[in-house]
Amino acid sequence: ISSVIINLVSMKVKNKPKDKIAGVLSFENTSKRKRWYQKPSGILILFLFIALLSFSFFVPEWANSKLTEIIVMIVRAVLIVLLWYFLVSPLLRKIISKQVSKQKAKHLVEVNSILHFFPQMKQIVGYSWKNSKGFKGIKRVENFLFSLIQYSISD
Repeated sequence: ISSVIINLVSMKVKNKPKDKIAGVLSFENTSKRKRWYQKPSGILILFLFIALLSFSFFVPEWANSKLTEIIVMIVRAVLIVLLWYFLVSPLLRKIISKQVSKQKAKHLVEVNSILHFFPQMKQIVGYSWKNSKGFKGIKRVENFLFSLIQYSISD
C-alpha cells in the first residue's frame, strides 16, 4: 500500500511546476491564525466577563462587596490594555510612520548632497595636505586646517 501511495505522490509531483513542488513537500502550516475569540481561552475569558457582569446585575447586594470592586478594577485594567493594544497603538504607529516618511523625504536631498560632497572633500583634504608640505609640526596642522576650511567654503 505504501508503494502505491509513493507512486501516486511522485506522479503528482512530476506534473507540478517547480515552485509548487516546494509547497507540496513542505510541512508549513498554511491555515490562517485563529483570532482570540475563536480560541478556547478567549471564549472562556469572554464567558467569565459576561457571567460576572450578569451576576452583578441580577444580584444587587453582591455589587456592594469588596470583591466586586476588585473585579471591576481588574476588568477596567484589562479593558484599558486591550484598548491600548488594539486601537491606540495601531493608530500611533500609523501616525508615526507617516511622520517618519515625511521627514525622510524632506532630508533626503540634504543627505544626498552631503554624500556627493564626500569625494570632493577627499580631494580637498589631499590638496590641502600637499600644500602644507613646506611647514613642520603645529604650523603644518594650522596651515592644513586653514586651507581646508578655505577651500571647503570657496567650493
